[in-house]
Amino acid sequence: MTSFDDIDRMTIPEYLMAMKAYRYKLVEEERDMHFQAYLNFIASSTVKVGKKIEPKFKTFKSFYDYDARIAELEGKEAQPQLDERTQNILKMQRKINGERRS
Repeated sequence: MTSFDDIDRMTIPEYLMAMKAYRYKLVEEERDMHFQAYLNFIASSTVKVGKKIEPKFKTFKSFYDYDARIAELEGKEAQPQLDERTQNILKMQRKINGERRS
């Protein structure tokens, strides 16, 4: 509905449906505002490390991994980023499993 002519051409059921859709749109906008407030709270959260208080998320990527979400959307599996210790453990496991098969 962008003009009074559009409204004049509508039947009562069409108008009621358009008003219902508008109310749903308002509720979705309200949900989005609350979700944004929730994310602001989460992003500013802190953790205690010893005597220091540090931010829980040191980088934006640790809070929201855009590339992983895009990969998920496209149906690709995101490859987890492993720390050096975990990579070494996996290498040892592969070596052990390779020796058993021989």
